Amino acid sequence: MYKNREGYIMLISVIFVVLILSALVFSVNYGGYLVRMNVLRTTSKEESTALANACVEHALLNLALASSTYQGNQTVAVGSSTCQIFPIQSQSGEKIITTKGVSGSNVTNMKVSVQFNPNLSLVAWEEIPSL
Repeated sequence: MYKNREGYIMLISVIFVVLILSALVFSVNYGGYLVRMNVLRTTSKEESTALANACVEHALLNLALASSTYQGNQTVAVGSSTCQIFPIQSQSGEKIITTKGVSGSNVTNMKVSVQFNPNLSLVAWEEIPSL
């Protein structure tokens, strides 16, 4: 009668140990999953920033080549992605370039101000939360 009870205690102990080890393995794997998702989000944000900056550079080049006629308002292909240049605005003798880069769920909006005196000079370059 006692031998059957010892087997039962051993079986419960083994099940308990397996549950603890399973929980440990799950938590370690889930931690790795969260790290991987953070890396993906970071990479996606870096890509959207690079796209927005590429559009700024494209607009700056076009302004330098044809300052009086370039109006912006175009979509630019950058590799297999695209970015958007919004219409160029003039304000207090400055030209204001706004661009948007999107990668995954990340969006980066850039606002750049330049002046012509007589050459193209940068006044401000900043990321803005929304357009």
